[in-house]
Amino acid sequence: MKNTKQEKTVKIKRMIFTYGSVLFPIATGRPVNYYRNGKWHRTEDVKRIIRSDKERIVVETKGFVYNIQFRQEEAASAMATA
Repeated sequence: MKNTKQEKTVKIKRMIFTYGSVLFPIATGRPVNYYRNGKWHRTEDVKRIIRSDKERIVVETKGFVYNIQFRQEEAASAMATA
């Protein structure tokens, strides 16, 4: 007997953990721009905003899930000046 059900394959997306200052507003269909280590970086177009709070933002794109922390860069610069 043949299997008549079509099986969906689920592609596991890679997660990218990073930090920086994020340029708001964040919207679906547009990339996220963030500043880290003296350079601007840009993600792919956002498909879904998973989480957004005062510590981080997590967005899903076509190929990746980005977890961008806000406070880590500020803490690192404060530690360097101390």
